[in-house]
Amino acid sequence: MKIFSVSELNLKVGALLQNSFEHPIMIKGEVTGTRKYPNGNQYCRLSENSGLKLYAVDCAILSWENTQKINITDYENLEVLITGEVNLYQPNGKFQIKIHEIVEYGEGFLKKKIEQVRKKLESEGLFEHKKEIPSFPEIIGVVTSQQGDALHDVTTIIKKRYPVAKVFIYPSTVQGEMAARSIIKQIKHANSDNEADVLLIVRGGGSLQDLMPFNDEGVAREIYSSKIPIITGIGHQPDKTIADYVSDLAAETPTHAATSATPDKNDLYQRLAEIENLFLSQIKLKLEKSENLVKQTVTSLGVYNPEKIIKNMVVEYKNTLRRILNNFKNILGFVRDKNKNINLKINQSNKIIKQKILSLSERHVNIRRQLDFQILKIYEIKKQNFSSAFAEISNCNPKKILKKGYSIIRNKGRKIIKSKIEFDKAPIFSAEFHDGETLIKKR
Repeated sequence: MKIFSVSELNLKVGALLQNSFEHPIMIKGEVTGTRKYPNGNQYCRLSENSGLKLYAVDCAILSWENTQKINITDYENLEVLITGEVNLYQPNGKFQIKIHEIVEYGEGFLKKKIEQVRKKLESEGLFEHKKEIPSFPEIIGVVTSQQGDALHDVTTIIKKRYPVAKVFIYPSTVQGEMAARSIIKQIKHANSDNEADVLLIVRGGGSLQDLMPFNDEGVAREIYSSKIPIITGIGHQPDKTIADYVSDLAAETPTHAATSATPDKNDLYQRLAEIENLFLSQIKLKLEKSENLVKQTVTSLGVYNPEKIIKNMVVEYKNTLRRILNNFKNILGFVRDKNKNINLKINQSNKIIKQKILSLSERHVNIRRQLDFQILKIYEIKKQNFSSAFAEISNCNPKKILKKGYSIIRNKGRKIIKSKIEFDKAPIFSAEFHDGETLIKKR
């Protein structure tokens, strides 16, 4: 059996350590016990707490090998990723890691990186100038994984709240190294299609590492550049990614994103019912006013009916003539009664009578002329009033309104179509114009 000296043993063990690894190697752990010495050498311990046991290894940064200008005290109590080599310090046989490079690792590092990107984009104004979300989108684009629950949640909510909207799916990876590039590609695709009215970018919850694609600077800039308004629903509260900051509206979950993008059909039905009731009440009021106007016009026409006026004037004329004849008869009777006493004045009486008759005849002629003139004058006035009233009534005729270019659209059951939704549901409809009605079939 060979006997080793301590130096030989340490030298052989050191060689075994060197040959057991492909250098450099990478090790992760928490930095503790950092020390710096005047000669520039630095030391620390890299530890790992597995729950039951605490594992640790000594590390060293030799001043002449510190090309990266590492200051080990900056990493005290931080989780790091070390690149270096396994080494045995032969004078005391102590095993250690010689550090060549060191970087932060884990959520602490990721959060610091996210905050740096967030501040950069905020200073450039990417969190401002939000685009307006349309109230009634016809097409909703969804950028998400086809295998995740987020897509099912979104489509279920859209179908329940606003079933008339179409859903275009832009499948994308939402986790891993290729996710950011895939999301950017599908945002570009949606804008190139230019069909969606609003775009949802959604995925379920996950760890900070899982959500890192949505903290990618390139994804944020693509969201900001999108011409289509974008709603994000990433993870679950309180997850907050850079994509949420830059989007036009950030929802807490995919379900909330779908809710924010759609109106509730029940609210729309209620609103339409209110509008219909208001419209019908206004029409009823208009019809009542028109009906009252027609009644007043008819009543006025009855009062100023030319035929009635002429009949009244004829009656008055006959009454006047009858009075004249009665007066004439009375005068003749008086003359006969006085005939015996005024025989000497008969000639004078005859002359007077003739003058009376002539005067009455002339008066009769004048009255007749005046009556004819007044009748004609009143007739012309009433005729003009009648024409004006008739023109007003004619203007209220719906057929005349149709001549102006309007038409009445009815469905197959002869019910008037009052909205675009009813029109879209009618495969066959009729259009009534001023000169007739035609049947139209959609293709």
